[in-house]
Amino acid sequence: MKTWIKLALLSVVAVMLAACGKKEKIPLPYAFQSDRIWMDVHHGERGELDPHNTVTAVYHFDGKGNVLAYTGLDLDLGDLGGKNEKQILELAQKQFERNFYRHKQQLREKLEVQLEALRKEGIKVSWEGNPKEVREKLKKIDEKIKDLREQFNAVDFAEYESPKPSPVSYSFGKYDEDKYRKDRTQLIVRFEVQELAKESMEYLNVRVQKNLREGFFASNAGEVKGSYYVGLSEAGLEEDEPGDYHDFMTPVEKESKGIKLINNYERMLGL
Repeated sequence: MKTWIKLALLSVVAVMLAACGKKEKIPLPYAFQSDRIWMDVHHGERGELDPHNTVTAVYHFDGKGNVLAYTGLDLDLGDLGGKNEKQILELAQKQFERNFYRHKQQLREKLEVQLEALRKEGIKVSWEGNPKEVREKLKKIDEKIKDLREQFNAVDFAEYESPKPSPVSYSFGKYDEDKYRKDRTQLIVRFEVQELAKESMEYLNVRVQKNLREGFFASNAGEVKGSYYVGLSEAGLEEDEPGDYHDFMTPVEKESKGIKLINNYERMLGL
């Protein structure tokens, strides 16, 4: 499809989103083409939201086909009550940055412990009898200390950087793992997020695939402390535990009717 046609259709999408109002169903994936935040919300087995439900990530879709992800969060859903999207983003940004410096301090402490252990080992080895063996052992210890100091310096000089936006892609599929909802449509959303490596201050680009389907909050908004949310359930995560249900949610007005999946989106845009 020609570029101008795609642009025209995207314009229609924007008009449709504005015209439908926040009291109507949110059309997906059309809504990902608007400036909006979405969140990963863990709510256990309950079919209603709770102030203590955990928000583990906040995603800012910029309306231009990109998403900015703040992952590794530990926010209470109740902390977002009464806040607008800009304020929620600010909370996510602050905690994402705090996580960077917390990780930095933890690595520093871990490396300091390892360095101290090697120093003590060096003192102990220096009192051993065979001079040749002592020299060889001390040389190996010195090499380990040098390597750890380089790691320590890399951690010490690391500076926080804001995450970078990633292009988003969408597709539709069927899921058949749930025998009670066999062959129901699911929306598949793919993008990259940036996560800190466990043993360094390096950010890794991690590919994310979200398999989203209708769940508890697709039809009706859940309320927590005066704020309302709708979303799709996420399925198929390897780290899922029994009873750990979580939804991909967005803030809405009280009268919101939920979410509607429109699976001819790609065909309309010629993607």
